[in-house]
Amino acid sequence: MFYNLQACVQFSIPRCLVNPQRFNIDSNCSISKCPAQLSPAEAQELIDAFEIFDKNKDGTISIDELGSILRAVGQNPSNAKLEEIMKKADKNGDGVLNKAEYVNLISSYMVDPEVMKAELREAFMTFDKAKKGYLNLEQMTKALRCLGEPLSDIEIKQLMEIADTNHDGKVDVDEFVNCLCQRI
Repeated sequence: MFYNLQACVQFSIPRCLVNPQRFNIDSNCSISKCPAQLSPAEAQELIDAFEIFDKNKDGTISIDELGSILRAVGQNPSNAKLEEIMKKADKNGDGVLNKAEYVNLISSYMVDPEVMKAELREAFMTFDKAKKGYLNLEQMTKALRCLGEPLSDIEIKQLMEIADTNHDGKVDVDEFVNCLCQRI
């Protein structure tokens, strides 16, 4: 349910638009359809991210640059998997991704923000065993570790400080969802 927060910084897109389970390199990579309708602002954000990943500034994303993108979102695809993804995404067959192909590829992994908010609320409730409507530091630590987030105690405390907007030492469901879905 959680996703690599570093990746969202790299992509400069709303964190709640990224669905990590659909960005699993080992799963079937269906990139021919764009499930999320992009607003002009979202499309521009993806294009801005394209510019960041286009290291040699040639207006395309090479297979090496694609590998960097995937590693930035916490994946470690094999060369064969990279080639498979590139082949599916490279609609004109020139061996690189132009902006349109890149936006199509990345947007195929995006979900509606309201769907993600609902999923995050559901995840929160799973960890709120006492049904009090909040998680304290200990519960948040258990939740994040259970979900496989490789965060240190210091990072978890920092996340709690960011999420706990009313400074009561607890993170309620709205703070949790808002923290994870804010634009960064």
